[in-house]
Amino acid sequence: MTMTPSSWLHSPSIGAPSVRRRPRKFLPWLLLGACLGMPSWGCRRESSSTEATTEPTATARSAATESQSTEEQSTEGQSTAPPTTLLEWQESAYGTTLFLDGSVVVLLTQTALIHIPEDAPARSTPLPLGSGPALMGDSIVYWHDGAVRAVPKGGGEPRTLGPLERQPQRFVATRHGFAWLEGPPGRPAAWSTFRDRTPRVLHRTSHPVASATMLDDWVFFVEVVGGGAWRMGGVSLSGKATAFSATRTGRPPSMLAATHDGIHFYDGPTRSVRRLSPDLEQETVLAEGVICSPLAVSDRVVCAHVGGVYEIPGAGVPPRTLVTQPRGATATIAADARRVVWVADTGEGRLAVRSRPLPPR
Repeated sequence: MTMTPSSWLHSPSIGAPSVRRRPRKFLPWLLLGACLGMPSWGCRRESSSTEATTEPTATARSAATESQSTEEQSTEGQSTAPPTTLLEWQESAYGTTLFLDGSVVVLLTQTALIHIPEDAPARSTPLPLGSGPALMGDSIVYWHDGAVRAVPKGGGEPRTLGPLERQPQRFVATRHGFAWLEGPPGRPAAWSTFRDRTPRVLHRTSHPVASATMLDDWVFFVEVVGGGAWRMGGVSLSGKATAFSATRTGRPPSMLAATHDGIHFYDGPTRSVRRLSPDLEQETVLAEGVICSPLAVSDRVVCAHVGGVYEIPGAGVPPRTLVTQPRGATATIAADARRVVWVADTGEGRLAVRSRPLPPR
């Protein structure tokens, strides 16, 4: 086991935290985290590494639907501007992955890798990414035709990382490596990775997995333990260390977002945005009385809900509206310190990618 860097436990966080400590022995482990090619799509601009993923499952769909159908929440700072539509595409908004690569928005659909620069037309590359690809440093990891493959995030020739007979439920990745979840949805599963191009099981879950993310060389996931309860777990890519949070009741989070100060999630039953420290010992409440599904985290938390898109500047600070009337349910969202982008479900199997600058903090 590797000692935990103190900077991970004491790095500056968003605002002054309100912390709930769970008395448990500290776990000293390393913590972690021109339009081309495709039919029936259009690119449009209405005015001249951060990653988010949504899965084509009932859980992901219901989370987005709930976010778009619950009562409007109160926000402050109502200086909003209309968003810019960067792309319209003939494919479902669900099952997409979105991230920002400098000035380029990168969208992964089940059939294409799409780059949307700020100063040039969008370009697409047909690619059978399927469901659940992930960004691993400068590459995108995905499964196709009996193998795990990687393609440069800027486009290029795919390479084979190793054989894998069945398509996994999802991938998680960082520049340190990647892992996949295998097994039927709604059943206990296994987190695995490659060792010398051979699959190796890191951890077998005791319960179904609802959501997951990765921070450095640790995989974090939500286990649905049954009886209306869930817990968060973590396993290192070495497979030599695991850890679990306390079990809590209520609907499990359908999305996790990782930064070096913790794992962010929306707790639906309490209508609050929370952060669990990477050692899974300390929980911080960032905002209460809100709806935040999906969410993204950069130097702030950015959320989508029925009324639009808003930011949480800090713990205990009222949310600030960025966009009202988002014109379609938000399926996934990503942000950096400069802007927020999101994928909207515009109906009839179509999606739109929209963007809005973020105000200085």
